[in-house]
Amino acid sequence: QGGGQPEAFLLGGGGGPAAGSASVVTISVWRAPDHRKMRWKNGHGTTYEVATSPDGSGTADFDWRISFADVDTDGPFSSFAGIDRVILVVEGQQMVLTIDGRRYALEPHQPLGFAGESFTTCQLPAGPTRDLNVMTRRGRVLASVEVRTLAPGGVLRAEMADLLLLVALTGDLAIRERWSSSPARAGRYD
Repeated sequence: QGGGQPEAFLLGGGGGPAAGSASVVTISVWRAPDHRKMRWKNGHGTTYEVATSPDGSGTADFDWRISFADVDTDGPFSSFAGIDRVILVVEGQQMVLTIDGRRYALEPHQPLGFAGESFTTCQLPAGPTRDLNVMTRRGRVLASVEVRTLAPGGVLRAEMADLLLLVALTGDLAIRERWSSSPARAGRYD
């Protein structure tokens, strides 16, 4: 998340490509207005699917899935057997989840991981929220979610991974691979 000025994200660690090495980095930006709007699996709310893998997979066959959800009322979460979930409130003041009988009060930008098949209900003591969801198929994909705050003009140096996804939560971002001079631009929720 950042302020009103663009930030630069540098993707890649180390000192640069070694002579003779083939380093391929692809930067794709999924724009917020293009996120696919759909009903929750249980039909109780709306989600905005950012990306899935494999591309075009549905709720039953993805390896990983990134989405936003608008939560307007108290109620149950959809069950996703075999899926690990991380949820993060990005708008609103608080979401209270009860997961298999244990209560968690989520404040904004505080990630919480849990098993997708857990019996999960939600309460909204301070009104509607929007959350970011990261879902991964257990045994196939592992994910970690971190929230980083940058000062205007700040730089984030990220270690390389098989896949690195950045979500602009509050401001505009300039995203570039370390050795590239032309950044891709990402706005809020891109």
